Amino acid sequence: FLSLVEEQTAKTEELTTGDRISEMNVRLNQGWIISRIMMNIPQYNPYLEGYTFSEAFDAALVPRFLSPGKRLGGSVFTFELLTGLSIDENTSMGPSLMGEAYGNYGPDEGILAMFVIGIIMSGALFLVLRLSLTYPVLFVFIPIIFFQVVKAETDSITVLNHLVKSLILFIPLSIYLSNRYLNK
Repeated sequence: FLSLVEEQTAKTEELTTGDRISEMNVRLNQGWIISRIMMNIPQYNPYLEGYTFSEAFDAALVPRFLSPGKRLGGSVFTFELLTGLSIDENTSMGPSLMGEAYGNYGPDEGILAMFVIGIIMSGALFLVLRLSLTYPVLFVFIPIIFFQVVKAETDSITVLNHLVKSLILFIPLSIYLSNRYLNK
C-alpha cells in the first residue's frame, strides 16, 4: 500500500489534473453520504426496516396509471430520509444501494440485503445474456439496460425502475430486430 501511495504521489501532475480531482471528489462524496447515513441511523432515526426497498419494488412493478401517487426516482426524499439532511430539490445526491441497505437494515442485515440485490442484478444479467444467444441484438443493449444499475450515487427506485423498464422495452425490441434483420 505504501509503495503504491509513494508511486502515485510521485506523479503529482497526474494527480492534480481535472479528471483525477473530479474522480476523487465523486468517491469522497459517496463515502461522505454513506457516513452521514451511518451517523443518522440508528442514533437519531430508527432503521427503516425495508421501507425504501419495498417502495422501490412497488414503484418498479406497478405502472403509474395504476398508482398515480408513487414517488419519482432520483428524488431528494430518500437522501433526506436516510441522512437526516435537507437539500434543495435541484441538488442531485443519492444514497447508493449500499447506503440504503444500511439505512433500512443495519450492518448485518444490510450485507444480506446487498447479497439479495446482487442476486437480482445477476439474475437480470443472466436473463439478458441467455436471451442474447437467441436474439443477438439484445447484447448491444446491455450498457443501456444496466446504465443506472452500476452507478454509485443513485437510489433503489431509480435502479429498479430503470432495470424493469429497460427489460420491458429492449427484450421485445431485440426479438423483433433479430427476427426481422437477422432471420432468427
